[in-house]
Amino acid sequence: MKTVIVALVAAACGALITAAAIPLAGQGPTAAYRAPRTPDGKPDLNGMWQALNEANYDIEMHMARPALALRAGPYGPVPA
Repeated sequence: MKTVIVALVAAACGALITAAAIPLAGQGPTAAYRAPRTPDGKPDLNGMWQALNEANYDIEMHMARPALALRAGPYGPVPA
């Protein structure tokens, strides 16, 4: 009885995998991406650019301010 249940579960898994793969077989390859170009053929880099890390920190014009105060740390000076 246990062997029959294992065989039925294996057959059901095989049928499920086969049924899931059939829709993928009908899809064709997508066209390769072509970046927009300017009239002279160079890449068009116009648009919105955004840094998602701290690379853009403090790059705008700002008033002069004193440097960070440092204090003695265990391995060298650290910000106070």
